[in-house]
Parts: sequence; C-alpha cells; structure tokens
Amino acid sequence: MAKPATMRDAQDALGQTVSRMRDPTEGTTVARKRRKDFDISGTNAKPVMASAVAKKPLKALTPLDFQGIYTDMTRAGKAATTVRHTHTVVRDALSDAVEWGMIPFNPVDRTKPPKKTVAPVDTMSASDEARALLEVADHHRLKALW
Repeated sequence: MAKPATMRDAQDALGQTVSRMRDPTEGTTVARKRRKDFDISGTNAKPVMASAVAKKPLKALTPLDFQGIYTDMTRAGKAATTVRHTHTVVRDALSDAVEWGMIPFNPVDRTKPPKKTVAPVDTMSASDEARALLEVADHHRLKALW
C-alpha cells in the first residue's frame, strides 16, 4: 500500500526522508529485504548518508551523485560486493520514494555498480600434488600403505 506523498516529502533531503522511512513512529518501512545485510539503517547505507548527497532534496538527486559515491567507495578500498550492497539498499529505498510519488524516477536505477569480482584460485598441477604427497609419504611411518 502506497504512502501518500506530501509536498514536504518532495522537498526534504534524502537523509531526512530515509530517517523518516526507518522511523517506526512514521508507520512505514523500507525493508523489502529483511536480512541484516540490506537494512537501510545498517552499515551499507552509511557511505550515502555521510555524503553531501544526503543533504540534497530528493528531486535534485542525479545518477551521477550515486556513481560518485560508488567511485569513492572503490577508491577507499571497499570490495565490489560492499558497493553492490550499498547500491541495493539505496535503490530499494528510492524505489519506495518513486512508488509514493515523491520523485518521478529512481536515479540509482541509472547507475552501474562495480561488477562482481572472483578471486583467482591458485591450484597445483596433478603431478606436483602427487610428487608432494609421495615425498611426505616416504617419511611417514605408514608409508607402505601409500
């Protein structure tokens, strides 16, 4: 059920709106994803809430604002997964704002978070593994079993 938007909502800053969204006395919740990882009040929203973007009115938000936050997080050494979690939390919150008529579109939908990265796995060749096993087995008390 959509919350009726007011003129005050449309002119409020992102930080004020998100604070109201997570305030139980307001009667609304943003938590589409109830897992702790994606809680709007958790650590994943902190980079956005601590930035100058949090002080901008909702209608003044642009995709470039959020893309800059993702770039800053990546330069600060945050993992791609952390940046993607932040993207998910903010995207969900602003999707609710669109649904409630507070903004015409979700600027986060027009951004590109970093791609998932997979760490390369260091493997040994089968012959190296067999050689290492036989070297250990040669000095083992049960070497006849190997």
